[in-house]
Amino acid sequence: TVEGANILTRTLMTFGQGALRSHPYAYEEVKTFEANDLRGFDRAFFGHIGHIVRNTCRAIALSLTRGYLAGTPDCHPEMKRYFRRLSWTSATFAILSDVAMGVLGGQLKAKQMITGRLADILANMYIASSILRRFEAEGRKEEDLAYAHFGLQNSMHEIQKGFDGLFVNLKIPGLGWLFN
Repeated sequence: TVEGANILTRTLMTFGQGALRSHPYAYEEVKTFEANDLRGFDRAFFGHIGHIVRNTCRAIALSLTRGYLAGTPDCHPEMKRYFRRLSWTSATFAILSDVAMGVLGGQLKAKQMITGRLADILANMYIASSILRRFEAEGRKEEDLAYAHFGLQNSMHEIQKGFDGLFVNLKIPGLGWLFN
């Protein structure tokens, strides 16, 4: 669909050109800092701190439980594990995106091995979400179950490859152990 193509295009650009603008707080921090708006900056900064704390706690909890703390919607029983893994992946992705932005700052755009891995992970999370959505929307047909498993397993494999590449390129001791 056109909407799907637009989302994938934005996904690939997010880390190459728009990490700052796509972040829920970072752009507002920069904008208010440049405008010398102390009250606005404080609001954005403390919102960002809360965002990081929530994401970190969620990512660690889901990593330690291998995603079992994540809720699942009413879905086919065999799809519940994929919803959990996708929640775990999403939480890990969110905190690692913040880590990459925090560690690299303005250099993030130039670090194509890192931005490429983040884009790979995000694109495959989108694909996995689409597979789950379509399988559920089309009535959970048993004859489609094998295809859904195959597509989801492939997406999860590609997501893991993206995380592995990210851990290698970020070079922060213990990061892979904590979130892998």
